[in-house]
Amino acid sequence: MTELPVFDPQEALRVTGNRAAIATHLLGLFLNELPEARLVITDLAADGEREALRARVHKLAGSAMYCGAVRLLAVSRALEAAIEDGAADADIETGTRSVLDEIGRFIAAAPKMPG
Repeated sequence: MTELPVFDPQEALRVTGNRAAIATHLLGLFLNELPEARLVITDLAADGEREALRARVHKLAGSAMYCGAVRLLAVSRALEAAIEDGAADADIETGTRSVLDEIGRFIAAAPKMPG
C-alpha cells in the first residue's frame, strides 16, 4: 500500500464539492483547532480517560476528513477503533502517540489550499 500523504488538497476539495473557499475556510479552522486538540488528547491519555479520549479523537477524525488530513484521519480512526475494541494500554499509548505525531506533521506542513 502506498503511504498516505500528510495533506491531500484534492481530497479536501472533493469532500467540499470542489468549493475552494469552503475548503480553505475549514482548513483554517482545523489548523487553529489542532494545538488545543493535541493538549487535550495528551491529557486524556495520561489520565486514562479512554471514553473521553475516544470521543475527542472521533471529533478530530471528523475534522480531518473535511480538511484533506488523510494520515491524521487514518491514525485517528485506528485509535478510536482500538479504544472501542478494549485494546491494551500499550496499544492505546502507541495509537495516541501516532495521532499526536500526525498532528505535529500536519501543523508543520502548514498546508495551503490551491487556488
